[in-house]
Amino acid sequence: KAQQRDAVVQQCTSIRVQLAAKKQQERGLVDKLRSAERGRDRLLQTLSSHQTSATSDEESEKEIAGKIDAKSKALEALFSERTRMEKEVAELETQRQKSQTDLAEGEAVVRDHRRDIDQLNQNKYQLEVTKTQLQMNINSPVSKMRERYGISIQEIQDQSSDGAEETDQLSEDELEGRIEELRDRMAKMGTVNLTAVDEYNRQKERYDLLVTQKEDLLKAKDSLYSIIQRINRESRDRLKETFDSVNASFQELFQRLFGGGQAELIMVGDGDVLESGVEMVARPPGKKPQNISLLSSGERSLTAIALLFALFKIKPSPFCVMDEVDAALDDANVGRFTDMVLEFSRDTQFIIITHNKRTMEMADVLYGVTMEESGVSKLVSLRMNNGDSASQAAD
Repeated sequence: KAQQRDAVVQQCTSIRVQLAAKKQQERGLVDKLRSAERGRDRLLQTLSSHQTSATSDEESEKEIAGKIDAKSKALEALFSERTRMEKEVAELETQRQKSQTDLAEGEAVVRDHRRDIDQLNQNKYQLEVTKTQLQMNINSPVSKMRERYGISIQEIQDQSSDGAEETDQLSEDELEGRIEELRDRMAKMGTVNLTAVDEYNRQKERYDLLVTQKEDLLKAKDSLYSIIQRINRESRDRLKETFDSVNASFQELFQRLFGGGQAELIMVGDGDVLESGVEMVARPPGKKPQNISLLSSGERSLTAIALLFALFKIKPSPFCVMDEVDAALDDANVGRFTDMVLEFSRDTQFIIITHNKRTMEMADVLYGVTMEESGVSKLVSLRMNNGDSASQAAD
């Protein structure tokens, strides 16, 4: 029985060992199965990804194939267009060569014609010179006869034909008397002025020069009148435009400085605006419209300031010097004045001579003159924007 028990125990132990081994194998198989399942899942995911990629690639391939077909067709069209343009270029080149040949032939014909024309002009000039010489040879005896005897060949012929019958009827003594009478008439005529023709030519040249100068002066006069009229017309237009702009700005700034009221610039005089004067009419708040000369000193100062800044608004100036413009203003009006100076100081540098404290407070730099010692003046400057000060002595 003990042996059987030991055998059973041993058998149980062996079975337990085998069972443990089987369990170990089972765990290994489970792990391998799980690993295989994970690999399968990864493979399925990869396969799905590959399938999706393949589908996308197929679509891309189809799209690319479509684009390639379109590009191929466009390329074929471009090749066809290139072939057509090459043919046109070849035809144009042929036409150009033909045109150059025709042009060369035409230029050769023109050169031949020009040579013929030059030859004809030269022959014409020679003929004119010959004609002039012959005319001078003909006119010279006639001129000499007229200068010496005061009669032309035609008149001699006419007198000869008219008086031939009378001469035949005269006796020898009467003929001699007629000859003496003619000689006396020739003697009374005196010597012939041989320089008369030259003098006439000189006077004629001077006369022609004076006539030409007169015509030039008349043309210059007309041109100057035209320029003056154009300048006056443009000046009127520009003056009217500038006057209207200044008047509008003056009215606006007057109301800002006075806190209301009205003001206006009026051209005085009828007719040409260039000859008209300008009158200033102002109506401060609570008063009737009246001429600026009837306002108080402070109101006149504010009105003049409004006009000055209206001009700066239309055409800014880089510098402006003001001398005691705020002397007649009260504190409220000084405040409006300094506000406007600050507004316009973006485009204009103001140099203000003043004794008003509020105006000084607005300044960037102050300059003053003091006399610490008798007879010696000293210039003191103070920069207000950064607090630095500097002084400089001046005699």
